[in-house]
Amino acid sequence: MSEHKLEIKNLVKRYGSVTAVDHINLTIHRGKLFSFLGPSGCGKTTTLRMIAGLETPTEGEILVNGEVLSDSRHVVLPEKRNMGMVFQSYAVWPHMTVFDNVAYGLKIKKMSKADIAAKVRDTLGLVGLAEYASRYPTQLSGGQQQRVALARALANEPAILLLDEPLCNLDAKLRENMRFEIRTLQQRLGITAVYVTHSQDEALAVSDEIVIMRDGRILQQGAPEDIYAHPDSSFVAGFIGLINRMDAEVVAQEGDCYRLRLPNGQMLTAAKGKGQFKQGERCNVLIRPENIVFDAWNRDLHYNRLEARIEQVSFTGSIVNYFIRLEGMQESYRIQATPPLRYATGEQAVCYFTPEACILTRD
Repeated sequence: MSEHKLEIKNLVKRYGSVTAVDHINLTIHRGKLFSFLGPSGCGKTTTLRMIAGLETPTEGEILVNGEVLSDSRHVVLPEKRNMGMVFQSYAVWPHMTVFDNVAYGLKIKKMSKADIAAKVRDTLGLVGLAEYASRYPTQLSGGQQQRVALARALANEPAILLLDEPLCNLDAKLRENMRFEIRTLQQRLGITAVYVTHSQDEALAVSDEIVIMRDGRILQQGAPEDIYAHPDSSFVAGFIGLINRMDAEVVAQEGDCYRLRLPNGQMLTAAKGKGQFKQGERCNVLIRPENIVFDAWNRDLHYNRLEARIEQVSFTGSIVNYFIRLEGMQESYRIQATPPLRYATGEQAVCYFTPEACILTRD
């Protein structure tokens, strides 16, 4: 069985004086869904387009199973790469039926009519559109059109599936449904996939591994749960989810923890984590809103304790957001809890979090 291993080696893309992709290196193994996540202009789509053969690298190489598909001198044409691509704009042809959209690539391959009909029927069944073969894209919803685009990419049995922000034009409920459908389909087929998105929810939901990019560079790479729990920087922590950030000074090291002083003089205990800090050094204390609670319910755990004033309460159904302010601090912080509502605006509250909930960074 072919490995379908995708390798990116020292990849660079420049447009004049602007470096869009800056010396990135990655290996993506067969059957994995790999997401590029980052803000607009970070280089994620440019990287995907180079993988697809739509852009030529300025430096570096792109290889599949050891074969060079792209370097600064030579680019294998997109149609020769055995890759399928799904665009954010669907890119389905409005003058063709669903059947003809999906059959287009198969006709170019000069497959027999019987084989094309069987393959289109099977692929439309795979994406839940078997009954829509004779319809035109204008007769479909946005989610159905995106399924047509996905079916067209899958019908050619690509070794690698590329998805460029495929859900950004769908409404919130459709986006959530489609992300699970794409993930389920990718796992069922065992296909290698590269997924570009600026949505951290999507990246966390669909990925085996995530790459966080900024200014053309990779800031962090890893499994979704690892990046979420152990971000390397404040930027990564804030981009991969909600975060509270407090300035602090390292007062002392106590075993596997640091004692920290906040600007208002309050003391905290934080687990060491990845970073190593010296006494007197400034740091950022990052805490996820869901890791702050109003009850220190586990007596076996050591909790940090903060007294706060509730500044705002926002009920969103399954989650209640409490925005709090500590005495002597300028910033407000967020706590996320489940209903029922515990406090109203203006009330005093005591909140708790463990040393392990604290992420320490320098930036």
